[in-house]
Amino acid sequence: QSQEKSVTVDCAVCYILSWSPLGQLLAAGGDGCKIMICDDHGVYKYSLSASSEMVHHSITCLKWNRNGTHIAAGTSKGKVVVWNAGSQSCVGTWVVSSGQNTSAIKDLAWKDDFLFAACSQNGSLVLVDASVEGSKRILCDVPDNCAEEADTRYGTNALYWLQDGRLLTATNDSTLDIWD
Repeated sequence: QSQEKSVTVDCAVCYILSWSPLGQLLAAGGDGCKIMICDDHGVYKYSLSASSEMVHHSITCLKWNRNGTHIAAGTSKGKVVVWNAGSQSCVGTWVVSSGQNTSAIKDLAWKDDFLFAACSQNGSLVLVDASVEGSKRILCDVPDNCAEEADTRYGTNALYWLQDGRLLTATNDSTLDIWD
């Protein structure tokens, strides 16, 4: 196969890519908490940037919501930033992992257009409603304050919403936990 088209990403290093649900837009994320959006032909459309205090954050996770109206980026410093893709405005920033145990966001998963779950490398697991400023429900905090339903002391690595609305998590110890 030959290379059809090349696009220069406006960040020092590109760490992650994510296609919009309809496959019309590609998001590329890297250093400086910056995301570049291209169309399906590789033509640059626009960039999304977080606040200036997040310039030292790298993007570790990048996901579109189900209808492609919002995009969320998990960072190397334990935060999730959400943008409205249409207006290109930042909707909000949520701290998933903080304090001395701050660690990178490993995964995030949208349940619907506004509700998402995020997990960090240190075991923190939260639910966020991006339509409500300051909304955050902690499912698991560091180090051992986890709900009894799931022992995530070994760290949550992956998140997936089941069709019935329950959250599936996968942990380092090969456990799959289902949260109601």
